[in-house]
Amino acid sequence: MAYKTPKIFGTDVNLDTSGFDKNLSSADTKAQHAFQTLNDLDIGGTVSTGTEYINLGISLSSGVVTIHSADGTALSSTNPGYVRIKSYVNQGQVNTFKLTSNYSFDESDLAGNTFGTTTSIAWANSMPLMIGFVIKSDDSVCKPVLCRGAWYSWVYVKGKPSDASADASNYAWCWDDSVTLADYDGMPVTWVGSISATKNSSDQWTIDSLSSWDGIGSFQEERRLVFPKGHGGAASGSYFLTGGTDPAFAQEGYYYWIDRTGTIKCVLIQNNCNSGGVGANFIAHGLPFTSSLAGNGFNALCGTYLWYDQSTTFYYIRIPEGGNSSSLIYPIAHGGVIMTKVNVQVSDHLRFSIKYKAA
Repeated sequence: MAYKTPKIFGTDVNLDTSGFDKNLSSADTKAQHAFQTLNDLDIGGTVSTGTEYINLGISLSSGVVTIHSADGTALSSTNPGYVRIKSYVNQGQVNTFKLTSNYSFDESDLAGNTFGTTTSIAWANSMPLMIGFVIKSDDSVCKPVLCRGAWYSWVYVKGKPSDASADASNYAWCWDDSVTLADYDGMPVTWVGSISATKNSSDQWTIDSLSSWDGIGSFQEERRLVFPKGHGGAASGSYFLTGGTDPAFAQEGYYYWIDRTGTIKCVLIQNNCNSGGVGANFIAHGLPFTSSLAGNGFNALCGTYLWYDQSTTFYYIRIPEGGNSSSLIYPIAHGGVIMTKVNVQVSDHLRFSIKYKAA
């Protein structure tokens, strides 16, 4: 191909192209031309989603999750990935890490970590787990972690394969068993993607087959997720706080959605009560994530709770309140009184739709 000398206002402009490799078709250079300069640039400031990580992909095989290059080949010195993470040592700066080897973990390594679920109670529905890289406290290296939320700019790294201590919805689990957890706990993190998993009653995890919701650059946003009974402060086999006798319903469903701001949207549907509640025990429902607003009187950013009382054909509508609870919401009935289980009788319906901020 012939290259013409460009002109500006009739004057020749000489371009030095001696360092430009025009053969972009070779396998070892096509990625390098797109990514190599990242290793040499002094990149600072805030980065936007999509430029924080380059040339990364994930795969699942026989329960083993692996981070490799974007095309599935191994990360190496000639086929590196890159991730940019806020510096802990030099506040306001950003570190760029060159990743030259794959990372992996086996689903069995997660056993015993609950991630905020109730111990010994199964979570049989898909739970998103975010994949991130967290920086060491001396800025020297970074390590991959799992956490339920991709809205944290720094994370509590509490678990690893030999230490099953990631037991809160905002705790992270490190893939690398050789780390000292204190070196990464509370450090900056960059999120790169997600997977999803289920948990059995022995607190053992199974990674779901990868779908369009999973992978690098995917964070499960706007996926309708099912919140199972017995979690978030609710009694075993129930969506309600323990105590008294729960009302039973012909139709039930509890769904939630997440996004990268940490706003959790929840919808509960309990239609056609066919067995009335017993006892002056408060009606309270568990939440998928611990709330960040406990202690100020309102767990819900906004929402509506509907109780259709068949005996009076009247809807009671109130914003749910939470008091000092971080995982339960208490609907307020007519006259400002908290509802109790005995209030809910045959043919009644309960429904709510709320949004709140996860801790």
